[in-house]
Amino acid sequence: MLLDDSLLTTLHISDITPHPDNPRKDLGDLEELTESIEKNGIMQNLTVVPVDEDNPDKYICLIGHRRLAAAKKAGIYQVPARIVFGLSHKDQVGIMLEENMQRNDLTIVEQAQGFQMMLDLGETEESIAEKTGFSRTTVRHRLQLAKLDQKELKKKQEDESFQLSLKDLYALEKVKDIKKRNEILKGAYSSNEIRWQAENAERDEKREQTAAAIMEKLKPIGIKKIPKSEPNWKWSGKYDILDEIILDNPKEINIDLKEGETPYAAVLYGSLYICVHKRKTQKEVQIDEREKDLNRRKKAFKDLCKSKYEDRRLFIEGIAIGTYKPYANDYAMVENKCWEYAFEHYTAISKTSTWEFLKGTSYYDLTPEQKDAATQELLSIDKTALLVIACAHNAGDGSGMFGWRGKLDKESNYLDEQRRIYEILKLYGYQPDEEEKQMLDGTHELYIREE
Repeated sequence: MLLDDSLLTTLHISDITPHPDNPRKDLGDLEELTESIEKNGIMQNLTVVPVDEDNPDKYICLIGHRRLAAAKKAGIYQVPARIVFGLSHKDQVGIMLEENMQRNDLTIVEQAQGFQMMLDLGETEESIAEKTGFSRTTVRHRLQLAKLDQKELKKKQEDESFQLSLKDLYALEKVKDIKKRNEILKGAYSSNEIRWQAENAERDEKREQTAAAIMEKLKPIGIKKIPKSEPNWKWSGKYDILDEIILDNPKEINIDLKEGETPYAAVLYGSLYICVHKRKTQKEVQIDEREKDLNRRKKAFKDLCKSKYEDRRLFIEGIAIGTYKPYANDYAMVENKCWEYAFEHYTAISKTSTWEFLKGTSYYDLTPEQKDAATQELLSIDKTALLVIACAHNAGDGSGMFGWRGKLDKESNYLDEQRRIYEILKLYGYQPDEEEKQMLDGTHELYIREE
């Protein structure tokens, strides 16, 4: 030890304080030592260092913390002491560790904390082993223990029912994640459980490393992880599994991706699964193609209906202003057909719907003055023409003739409405074009042909 430069003397006990970095945190039962000091005094010098070597009037205890504490309890005011000069803080910690370890006074936890303190002060595993007399393996184990939650470690050590074993604690070293080590230590109910959980955690870490290496290897094909929001992905029916790699014994990866597919990966029960979104059967593909074709036809038919509806609306505008008129003896026929339509298809005449049909704007958006003028304008329209407008507005564009299967439903109200409107308009001279005729008789190319 580095105690050559020293001075033997007697110091007042109030001038000596315990070393703040004394590795031994628990001085143990002082009762017997206190009684001995009361009878015989202090038989062995304390070793102290001056707080300030240039003005040595206050000291810090280096060796003899138990004697110092017992002397205070015994009411001793003067103690024999050896004052040592020229020691660095690192030297002081090393001396205290060596002294306590030679006496076998330190607990495992205190040893671990002491070794960590020396490491923090610049020592190495080799120098710690040399100064303390412990093997490098023991020093390495103790330093690993120092990384654990010290409060939790002490709690487990003091719990006699836990029966903490160094062998089980050493198993924790194989778990690289310190946070995970502390979780295991805190959650374990026995020392044996520490080892069991540590082995599982070590295995899981190796699996994670293997899975990460595989994912890195598959980066070029654009592999993605299945989102955590899909914990039941395997049973959801949304994915097809292309390959399963057992992470404890990985094999060569064998996947067959189709053009445009994105591969996904997820770890489950020790295996890495490589998947793609559920592949469709040939029948499902055909159904999808038919569905796409049906939707395309439906949209085209709807656009065509809107166009023909506008043609009819413009013609009816001509009826409203008197441009188109039926023959004189056909007025009664027009009215009869309109009433027949109205009774069959729940038609109502209102100024709001009539205005909307003729003008393409909402009657409710007009100012009070504009509403009065609009009402007068509508009242000036021929009453038979108003019936025609009401029926045409009610019938709409006829897009409903394109049934859900893409075929004309000859029993539908949509078809009956359109045919009746065309019958009424023909009395005014309207001639449906070839497309309109095909829409009405079900022969238009947009309809799906009967198989």
